[in-house]
Amino acid sequence: MKALLIAAFGTTHRDALKRDLDPVIERLKEECSDLDVTVAFTSRRVIERLKHRDGSTVLNETEAIRSIRERGIRDEDIYIQPLHIIAGREFEKLSIYEKDGIHIGEPLLYRREDLERFARKLWEESPEPTWLVGHGSSHSADKIYGELDRLLKEKDLPVVVSTLEETSGREEAYERFGSLGISEVTLRPLLLVAGDHAKNDIFGEEEDSYQSEMESRGFKVRPAVEGLGSLAWIRDMYAEKCRRFVRGEDDA
Repeated sequence: MKALLIAAFGTTHRDALKRDLDPVIERLKEECSDLDVTVAFTSRRVIERLKHRDGSTVLNETEAIRSIRERGIRDEDIYIQPLHIIAGREFEKLSIYEKDGIHIGEPLLYRREDLERFARKLWEESPEPTWLVGHGSSHSADKIYGELDRLLKEKDLPVVVSTLEETSGREEAYERFGSLGISEVTLRPLLLVAGDHAKNDIFGEEEDSYQSEMESRGFKVRPAVEGLGSLAWIRDMYAEKCRRFVRGEDDA
């Protein structure tokens, strides 16, 4: 028997859970209905807040792996599919288990082909000037945001990428839209789940939020407040990664 562990950062926002995260989890469960499936969050803070607020018990990745092992499933039959966007610090909580023979899948944006597909599908589904805002970090994997931004520019698409941690620049985005004469922009989180960061740092009413700052500079903002997990083509990307990973199959 093979086991699939679906591992996400997690969220305390009920609306985001229902809209953005649950649909991705359900899509993977459908894809791997013949496997022993477990779900875990990698954020200890999210897990503790859910326990304190709702009395709910959500496993972290260590507890989930222990539970799978206790069901008699060998490490070589355990597959972990991360729902993270990049292979950053939260992903490392999973990748350490590779030394035990557990199989580790890829986050959403990992290979050049992922960036190519993301750019193509985004423009096919929403062909409009767009500002994507990721989280960002000091981790080396953060470079993927810059790579995506450069790819979008190479394709002459009016889409820019920046991060809340300012690892990919906000000012460069303003300059690019200005050079293109664009003043109406869709603002979209480059986050699986649109929780705290989306509601406060991207769309919040405070003057330093992305939307407030953009509007103060004369932009008309079209807020796309949902997380990436609400988009069917993003769920397809995760599902196809998981299928190839677990079953060794190519894209259909």
